[in-house]
Amino acid sequence: MEISVTKLSRNGQIVIPSEIRNAAKLKPSTKFIVLTKDGDIILKQLNVEDVDTKLPETKKKLVKKLKSAAKVYA
Repeated sequence: MEISVTKLSRNGQIVIPSEIRNAAKLKPSTKFIVLTKDGDIILKQLNVEDVDTKLPETKKKLVKKLKSAAKVYA
C-alpha cells in the first residue's frame, strides 16, 4: 500500500501523487466515483467501458462494489 500527502487547491483540485498514480496504473482522463462516509472521502476508479457503454446494465454492480469499498474504510 502506498501512502502520500497532498493538498486541496483553491479551485478544489487534488493532485494524486505520482507514486500512487504509478502503483494504481492511472492514466489521464481516468474516471472516478467520489463518495463520503463519516467525513472520509473515497475515490473509486471506474472502468471506462462500464461508464461509457455498460452503465445501465452494471449500475447495480457498481453500487454494490461501492458499498463494499465504503465498508473497508468504515
